[in-house]
Amino acid sequence: MNDNLKISIIIIGYNTAVELIELLNSINALEGASNVVEVIYIDDGSCDSSFSRFQNFNLKFHKVGENLDKNYGRSFATQRGINLA
Repeated sequence: MNDNLKISIIIIGYNTAVELIELLNSINALEGASNVVEVIYIDDGSCDSSFSRFQNFNLKFHKVGENLDKNYGRSFATQRGINLA
């Protein structure tokens, strides 16, 4: 984690490409927080384009993504996101 960051938004996704874009648009609408927020996306083994959509999305915040090789479950993915924060 960058020492200047104060807030980590951790997103866990599994085959949620459409919903992810809506969520990222909402996060991008946040005002005045670009220097204190990071967005961490953990893709929990999706079969759709969720991870590539996250990678290609023009997010105004620092972003980190990890694509798990299979579905490990929400608890594992959440802990992985916390470890990356």
